[in-house]
Amino acid sequence: MGAQAGPVGRQQAARWLRTAQHDLEAARWSRQGEFYNTACFHAQHAAEKALTAFLLAQGESGVHSHSARELLERCKGWWAEFEGLRQDCRVLDRHYIPTRYPDALPEVTPVEAFGPEDADDAIRRAERVLQAVQRALQATTRAAAEPAGQATNQPGPDAPEPPESAGSGHSRTRSVLSVPLP
Repeated sequence: MGAQAGPVGRQQAARWLRTAQHDLEAARWSRQGEFYNTACFHAQHAAEKALTAFLLAQGESGVHSHSARELLERCKGWWAEFEGLRQDCRVLDRHYIPTRYPDALPEVTPVEAFGPEDADDAIRRAERVLQAVQRALQATTRAAAEPAGQATNQPGPDAPEPPESAGSGHSRTRSVLSVPLP
C-alpha cells in the first residue's frame, strides 16, 4: 500500500484533521442556526476530510476525492474496521451536491429540502466517521512504533471515547480528533 508517512505527510494529515474537526463544528453551528442544508454539507465534508487525513497519515499520495464512500474504500485497505462505516459514508455523500445547488432537486431549493432530522442524522454519521478515524490513527501509529510482530492490532468496541479538547474555546463542542500524529 505504501510506506508510513514521513514528517511532511503527517503534517498534512494533521492539517486535514483540524479542518475536518472545524467542518464538524460548522455543521453543529449550522444545525443550531437552523441552516439544515448547510449542516448536512459540512457533515459530509468533515467525513471526507477525516478519511483523507487518515490516508495521508498512512503515506498515501494522490488523495483527491469528494466521495466519503470512495475514500472509505481506500482506507479499508489499511484498517478493516472502517467497513462498518459504509452506510454512513453512502448517506453522507448524498449531501454533497443537493445541499448546495437549487437545480439539484426537482422543484425545491436546498433550504426547503433539508430539515432538522436530516442535519441531526448527518452530524451523527460524521461523528462516527471522525471517531473511527481517530481510533484507527491511534492504532496504526501505535503499531508503526512497535517492533515487528508486536503490534497490538486494533482497539476493540470498548475503546474509550476521545477526550475533550482542551482550550478550544468551544466548551460545548467536544473534539474527536485530539490525537497528535507522530
